[in-house]
Amino acid sequence: MLSLEKVKQADFEEILPLFSRFHNSKVKISGWKQLFMPHWHSEEDYFGYKLTNNNEVVGYIGFIFSVRTVENTTYEFCNLTTWVIKEGYENRSLMLLTPLFKMKDKVITSFFPAKHVIPIMQKLGFSIIGKNILLVPNPIVTNSHCSIELNIDKIKPQLSEKELQIINDHQAYRNLQFLFVKQFDDTCLIIYNKKKLRFLKTVQILYVGNYNLYSSNTNLINRYLCFKNFTPFVLIDEMFFKNNSIRALFKYKKLPMFKLIKGKEDIIKIIDTLYSETVILDI
Repeated sequence: MLSLEKVKQADFEEILPLFSRFHNSKVKISGWKQLFMPHWHSEEDYFGYKLTNNNEVVGYIGFIFSVRTVENTTYEFCNLTTWVIKEGYENRSLMLLTPLFKMKDKVITSFFPAKHVIPIMQKLGFSIIGKNILLVPNPIVTNSHCSIELNIDKIKPQLSEKELQIINDHQAYRNLQFLFVKQFDDTCLIIYNKKKLRFLKTVQILYVGNYNLYSSNTNLINRYLCFKNFTPFVLIDEMFFKNNSIRALFKYKKLPMFKLIKGKEDIIKIIDTLYSETVILDI
């Protein structure tokens, strides 16, 4: 008999075999285990749902909860991760989404949905906020001038209370790097990680604190990131550019590119990929 149950920390070992279905995953066991631990200020005491059949786990979906303050309003977030179903139970996979109907007070995000589930998610009220990840080449020419700081101790005193909280929440994740850009009285915090695409080293921007400043200094900032990290490319989601344009070498078709959100309209325009599986699983 099939049943749906909340996932607790102690459930990790019995759910772990399901992750073998991700054949090309670079995530190690220690990484998967992070999905079964609390991370960011949430009072929730569970980490998703498991689908069982006669005490055998046949399906799982992970929930990563967090709390963030945006423009003086506090929001609860739930990032969906690692939706997986055992072979032979595919027609029951939608059961794992039923708890979402009860999350009336949370902003729900999904940053790596399989392409075939996107229409299903849209019927459940999700909106597409990003379709493409841009692989941007190291620019040859820069014509802007601004200062760049990497020292975290020098960055913190210059941050707003909101961004100071963001750094404090993410500083423990060693895969993340912080960059602070200043131009006159205008500032921009950028958070990124290093990413490898097959044999190609890149850096991937996860957070942009000031879209306008980044867009007007894109070449300079990207050139600095490339030089600092010995890579010819920067990966960035097109959603960070809003109505601005950027020259991209090409759109990397083999990466999961769609990003979905279900929540209030006022939060959609300022979403990023922090507080999510992108950070926890380093993907």
